[in-house]
Amino acid sequence: MRRVIRLAAPVLITLAMAACHPQPEAAVENAPAHVAPPSSAADSHAWETYMVSVSHADLKSVSAKPYLFEVLAKSDPQASQRNLNIQQVLTMMAKSNRFPGNAIAVAGPDPGATADVLAAAFGAAKPNSLQGLTVLYIGDTNDKDRAEKVITTSGAAFRFVAM
Repeated sequence: MRRVIRLAAPVLITLAMAACHPQPEAAVENAPAHVAPPSSAADSHAWETYMVSVSHADLKSVSAKPYLFEVLAKSDPQASQRNLNIQQVLTMMAKSNRFPGNAIAVAGPDPGATADVLAAAFGAAKPNSLQGLTVLYIGDTNDKDRAEKVITTSGAAFRFVAM
């Protein structure tokens, strides 16, 4: 089992870096005050712009560069594998308490899928093990309580922005 973990760790770390997007410095400075959620689930650039804007506005007191994780809509052909990769990376980070920085933001065009990823990943963390981490869930109020429960149980601070 340890051998499998040692072999899988570099792959998961590589996926983490591919799946998370640190905020570009220029995007932070030029981010509009408020951006509406993109109307197209397939417009990745619009979703990134939206996430940068919302996370900068909400997390500026915590981190200048939160890491962003975009969970794809289930209708996207790449969603199944990509969302599973994001979930595995977040699970590995939650279990090991090794996050890149002290704040992450997670969002996507399907708030339910985003909450599913958060619930699975942070459910793997030991209770109160993620103190010092702030997690911003950009999603639907119907999924807020489910995401908040698992994140706060892990010890991370929970923040929510409704789409």
